[in-house]
Amino acid sequence: KVTDKLYLMGDFISGNNESAVLVPGIMYNVSNRVQLCLGYMLPNPNTQKNQAVVFEFNWYGWNHKSH
Repeated sequence: KVTDKLYLMGDFISGNNESAVLVPGIMYNVSNRVQLCLGYMLPNPNTQKNQAVVFEFNWYGWNHKSH
């Protein structure tokens, strides 16, 4: 947690297959139901995947955070 709305995040899948990547990034809570995530995908060594920017939009049907 960096602030009440901004978080550092990351995702890692090990191995040397098509899904094997590291994605460090940030997440911003726009509201109790909307999150925006931005990250950079780094493929694991010896994989054929390219580096890429990753954007994620989450819209919840419920409040994910209570105040």
